[in-house]
Amino acid sequence: MSRCMIMYVSLTSLLLIAADAATPSDFCATAVDKKLCEETVKGTMDWNHAIIKALQAAMSQLDKVDDGQVKATVHKSKSASMASTIDKICTEAYTNTHDRLYESLRLVRNGEKTGSLNFKLSAALTSLEDCTNAFSDFNLDMSGVEALNSNVENAIRVCLAVEKYNSSGRHHEYKHQ
Repeated sequence: MSRCMIMYVSLTSLLLIAADAATPSDFCATAVDKKLCEETVKGTMDWNHAIIKALQAAMSQLDKVDDGQVKATVHKSKSASMASTIDKICTEAYTNTHDRLYESLRLVRNGEKTGSLNFKLSAALTSLEDCTNAFSDFNLDMSGVEALNSNVENAIRVCLAVEKYNSSGRHHEYKHQ
């Protein structure tokens, strides 16, 4: 009898764990690039691990944007003062994007529950777009900066998709990591 009871309790526990587990496709239901999202969160079974993995991937993509590449793209502009202005805007944009991603990771790790994560991620994406917009505002070729920013933007969009899984009520709280 006690062996049967232990077996029943164990099976019930496994079913509860399986019911709470999610797959990459669950986290990526609203992703623009579902394949990238699923590759990013592959191997995660809960929202907390998925969002941390997505945030780390976004920070990694941002780190790959070499300052020299940005400066080379900026300095292809027509005048030194314009290049200086755009360089300043882009440097600030990348710094702000980094800061918002770091703040997002900190919010998740601290168990933040006020819904600020979506705001921080959206702000990270907007900050990055400030650099691209500077090229547009000065009527410069945007293809170089768009190419540099593309992977970072896509990675942040993955974060937003994973965050949406949480905010849509499928997962009701941030878990402390």
